[in-house]
Amino acid sequence: MSVRKLLTSGDVLRLAVDDYKFGTLDPLRLRIERVVEVHDLEDGRWVEVAGVMLNSEGSPIKPRPYTLVRAEAIRRVQRSTEAAAC
Repeated sequence: MSVRKLLTSGDVLRLAVDDYKFGTLDPLRLRIERVVEVHDLEDGRWVEVAGVMLNSEGSPIKPRPYTLVRAEAIRRVQRSTEAAAC
């Protein structure tokens, strides 16, 4: 399945430091607003998204108009969400 189809507006990703680029050195909780583009880089496939950074309680902290997320991380999150729904 296409990585773009795995994400929809409103999805929340909990990302390890190695699973996103251009940010702090902490895990990131991000509510997706839109998928911008898919990039094939030297270290794999990355998905450019726009979203809102959330705190641990799920409240908005600040916009993140540009975040690259490792495609495999999105697939892992999707699989764990599907498993939890069963």
